[in-house]
Amino acid sequence: MSPEDTNQSVVGTADSRCWRLPTGAQLLWRAWDDEVIVFNSASGQTHLLDALSGATLKELEDSPRTIAQLASQLADKFELDPQALSDRLAVICDQFDELGLAEPARS
Repeated sequence: MSPEDTNQSVVGTADSRCWRLPTGAQLLWRAWDDEVIVFNSASGQTHLLDALSGATLKELEDSPRTIAQLASQLADKFELDPQALSDRLAVICDQFDELGLAEPARS
């Protein structure tokens, strides 16, 4: 397997992961224009999110989703190309993972 094949395999795996809120996470929301403030009662942390990140987290709060499912749900709302949106959503979900707001679901 070439390095390119390995990279494509890893990217494919990351895109197919199902994202969800961590067990026990309870989020409190406030929204203004293009910003959202989310308080995570499990961690005691407050986060300022842009509109796309807030909508993404709200979708994950409703139910676990893959990046493709998120892109399908949000592309029209934000008038973005689904592929470009998928790339942005992958970064957003990774950032949520670092912040403890979302995580890849365990199989």
